[in-house]
Amino acid sequence: MLILGTILSIGLAAVVLAEHTPVFDVISQPLVPVIELLGIPDAEIVAPTTIIGITEMFIPALLVAEADAMARFFIAVLSILQLIFFSAIGPMMMDMFSDVPIRFRDLLLLFVLRTIILVPVIAAMTYLFAVFGVL
Repeated sequence: MLILGTILSIGLAAVVLAEHTPVFDVISQPLVPVIELLGIPDAEIVAPTTIIGITEMFIPALLVAEADAMARFFIAVLSILQLIFFSAIGPMMMDMFSDVPIRFRDLLLLFVLRTIILVPVIAAMTYLFAVFGVL
C-alpha cells in the first residue's frame, strides 16, 4: 500500500505518453537499426517498447500485441528481465532500503546496463526459438 500511488501514477503517465505522444518513438530512433540488425521483426514497434520498460513491466507487452510473434516474445522476455522499473521496484528500492544508498541516476544506469546486456542475448534466444519452430 505504501507505493500504490506511485505505481498508478507512473503507469498512467507512461500509457498516456506512449499512446498519445511521440516521445518514446523519438527517443528510440537510434535503437531501430540495432534491433533490425539483430533480426527482430517490427523494429519500429519494438524499439520504443525497450525504453518504455523503464516505466512499467506490462506496458511494453500491451504495445506489441499486434506485432510479429518473434517481436512479442522478445519484448515479453525483455520487459520481465529488465526488472528495474519506476512504477514499483525503483521507488520501493529508494524508499524502503534506507541503509543502501541508491539514487535515481544509479537505478537509471542499472536499467540501461541491463538492457544493453539483455537485448543481444534475448535476440539470440528469440532467433533460436524461431529456427526450432517454437515461435
